[in-house]
Amino acid sequence: MIRHAKEKYPEITVINRDILHDNLQDKYDFVVLSGTMNITGNVEQDEWKKFCLSLISRMYGMCNKAIAFNFLTSHRTYSDSSLCYFDPSELLDFCIKNLSRFVEIKHNYPLYEGTIIVYREDYIHDKYNNSAFEKYFRQQN
Repeated sequence: MIRHAKEKYPEITVINRDILHDNLQDKYDFVVLSGTMNITGNVEQDEWKKFCLSLISRMYGMCNKAIAFNFLTSHRTYSDSSLCYFDPSELLDFCIKNLSRFVEIKHNYPLYEGTIIVYREDYIHDKYNNSAFEKYFRQQN
C-alpha cells in the first residue's frame, strides 16, 4: 500500500510504524486508521477488540487535532466469522469516557460500517473561540 500511495501521489510522505510498540514521540495533526480493525486473523474476538481499543488510544495520544477510524458495525444483516464487528454505541462510549467528549460518528452510508472522529478539546476550543462558549470547556490555565 505504501508503494501504491507513493506511485499515485509522489509528493506524499507515508510512514509504516508499529505505534503500539515503537517508542514514538512524533505528533501529527490528524491520525487516520482505515480497515485495520476489520480482520482478526487468528486472534480471539475479545482479545482483538482490546487490541483495537489500545490502537485507538495510542492514535489519540499521537494527534494534535483529531483521529479518525472506521469499523464494521454490529448493525448488519449478515456476518462473516473472520471479521470483527463493533457496536457503535460501545465505541462511542469508549471514546467519550477515555479520550474526548468531542466525538463525531458517521453511520449513515450503505456499507455495514461506520466512522468515528475524535477531536481534541483544544482544537474545538480554537474553532469556537468566543466568550459565549467558554462555559462548555474545561477551565483554561
